[in-house]
Amino acid sequence: MKKIIKQIVGVDVSKDTLDANLSFMDEEMITQNIQSKCFMNTKKGINEMIKWFKKQCKNDIPIKIVCEATGVYYELLAYYMHEKGFEVSVVLPYKISSFMKSGNVRNINDKVCAQQIAEFGLLRKLVSWQPPKENLRKLKGLTRERSQLIEERTMLKNRKHAQDISILTDETTIKRSKLHIDFINKQIKLIEKQIREIVKEDVELANKIKKIITIDGVGFTTAVTVVAETDGFHLVRNGRQLVCYAGLDVIVKESGSSVKTKGKISHKGNKYLRRALYFPALTNVNHKKSYKEFYDRIFEKHYIKMKAYVAVQRKMLMLMYTLWKNDTVFDPDYENKKALNKSIKNLEQPKEVALTELVHDCSM
Repeated sequence: MKKIIKQIVGVDVSKDTLDANLSFMDEEMITQNIQSKCFMNTKKGINEMIKWFKKQCKNDIPIKIVCEATGVYYELLAYYMHEKGFEVSVVLPYKISSFMKSGNVRNINDKVCAQQIAEFGLLRKLVSWQPPKENLRKLKGLTRERSQLIEERTMLKNRKHAQDISILTDETTIKRSKLHIDFINKQIKLIEKQIREIVKEDVELANKIKKIITIDGVGFTTAVTVVAETDGFHLVRNGRQLVCYAGLDVIVKESGSSVKTKGKISHKGNKYLRRALYFPALTNVNHKKSYKEFYDRIFEKHYIKMKAYVAVQRKMLMLMYTLWKNDTVFDPDYENKKALNKSIKNLEQPKEVALTELVHDCSM
């Protein structure tokens, strides 16, 4: 029997059930589907799943749990398995979908999805999932709730505007709309107060947030949203990864001489990050000279406004990441100082070359 080197439990998560599949990989890199079984998406069901795969798996080889990020339904599995000491990886659904297409999988059901998730885990090197800190988890929930309430308020304001103009609208309808808007405004203020209290309790977090908001156009709520959605930039290894996570990366499709599409942002990322950065980018372009010049340079290349605004959002996101990583404040003269140092270096370089040539001539 060939030696088993890797074992994965792939889990297809839904609201009520967990379809699990145990698969092995041997020393010749050949994958083998061992067994599948369905469990309830509860703590009792997860405990039954643990007993099931422990009977089947090899005790001398670490076992890893791989699941899709299916809405909020995967959270119980991920948190509970992590508490039990298992290594967990959470994969974005579109990655599993693309993997299944590459394998020419035609018939799709929960059992097949679990098998494909397990095989994906065997063939890929996945980053281990870590639960976010308690305060950042709370902040993420509150900032998302605030964002949803603002969307709802905008919808209600638009409806009230139409009601105010229409001659068919009853006065009581307008009053109810106004009361609804006032209620949402109060809820937003309560959420903002709670956010500030949570940040204030964590001295280190509060200090870093203060440094981030020194960036032009970045307010307290924007900074908290970005930090919460990235889990304090915990798993961010570089700027490119962060840009991709936010869905602000540019996709270009070119092949031969016939296929050449215009570059566009992927949108395959965290929509809350993009939403948080959108209005700050607009504000900076309209009121800050440096951002306006940067925007104009990008716009003159493509003549696409949204592409230029996205470039500004990327720049702001990278600035926030840099300040967080270096634990420093924003220096508005940084670019000027950098250019000045470069100019000084360029002025000194010809003198060194001339001196070298002079020494060389004298030696002749």
